[in-house]
Amino acid sequence: MRIAVRNAPTRFGPVSYTVSSAVAKNRIEATIQFPKPTAAKRIRLRLRHPEGKPVRAVTVQGQLHQDFEPLREVVGISSADPLIEVRAEYWAHRRFTASVHRPAGGRWRACFRLPPGVWTAGARLCDASTRNS
Repeated sequence: MRIAVRNAPTRFGPVSYTVSSAVAKNRIEATIQFPKPTAAKRIRLRLRHPEGKPVRAVTVQGQLHQDFEPLREVVGISSADPLIEVRAEYWAHRRFTASVHRPAGGRWRACFRLPPGVWTAGARLCDASTRNS
């Protein structure tokens, strides 16, 4: 499936983008085009998988990219390039489970069991010291 938007008015000027999904291959690709180098300091792009699968890996401009939130399916992009290419790859299965519980007399807690290699604090990507596996 492919979605294309041309010259959408934004406060940074007209923006065009295309999103192409290869859901069977667990991949979604996007191209964002600005009329000139953008004044935006950071772009947040949400690429939702239709089955809710978490993001496994992201590349921006062909380079491995670490600024993404796997469970929210959001990619943070800091680039002044007028043409930005993003590729998100997803886990083959929805491999995480979530539960909410409250120990006797304690506070409510949300617990996630995630696939190896995914690190979270809340739903944000962070360093290995907070790894849930």
